[in-house]
Amino acid sequence: MSRSRKDPPAAKPGSPSARRAEARARLDAERSRQRSADRRQRLIVGLVVLVVVAVVAGGVTLQILRSRVSTASAVPVGAAGMGKGIALGASAASGKPVLDVYEDYACSACGAFQATSGPTVDSLVRSGKARVVFHMMDFIGPASKPAANAAACAASYGDYLAYHDILYKNQGSERVDWAPTNRLLAWGQQVGITNPAFAACVTQGTYNGYVDSVEAQAGREGVTQTPTIYLDGKPLPRSEYTPAGLTAAVAAAAKK
Repeated sequence: MSRSRKDPPAAKPGSPSARRAEARARLDAERSRQRSADRRQRLIVGLVVLVVVAVVAGGVTLQILRSRVSTASAVPVGAAGMGKGIALGASAASGKPVLDVYEDYACSACGAFQATSGPTVDSLVRSGKARVVFHMMDFIGPASKPAANAAACAASYGDYLAYHDILYKNQGSERVDWAPTNRLLAWGQQVGITNPAFAACVTQGTYNGYVDSVEAQAGREGVTQTPTIYLDGKPLPRSEYTPAGLTAAVAAAAKK
């Protein structure tokens, strides 16, 4: 004969078994609440981590983009904007003659011009007899752009004219990369540039975008070779690229 299972008789209120049952019920309820609280805490922590990661990643990305934009549009001291040369000597408001010099640091003809007439150009700058605007192009060889960028860095953080001259003093062959970073930095030290920002500028190629813009603008202005010199907006005859020719031409322009 089969037997059915009967439920045990209910414990009497206040009895030891009843108290144990109540304790177990309270314990189970507390454990349930704790598990729910733990799940909520993990969820909150997870959300906070996601938000922090998103903010950090977004901030880093924004900083990188800003850095790229600022580098691409960076303009050295002395230049009025992208595509504009670096102006030295007399102020724009002085009314003095304006000499625009288009050159490429890797250009052998520019090196020859510097050797003969460079001191005359330097004198025009230092005496304030003319406003000399240097347009650095970069179409000749592998040293063109790094040398031009370093010269722009010198304009912002040191001495452009002294650095301009030492680049030509150490000029190598047109198709050779004679201007690696270590040499560009060493030449800066030789002319007394000690600002740490100069080294960072050279290493990072801060003004590469600017150099590109000068090259592009020179093309739009019809400059097809270096050196090319304009005096008060008009091409100077190449016969006057000599020390005597430059001095006379500037003196004549000053009388107009």
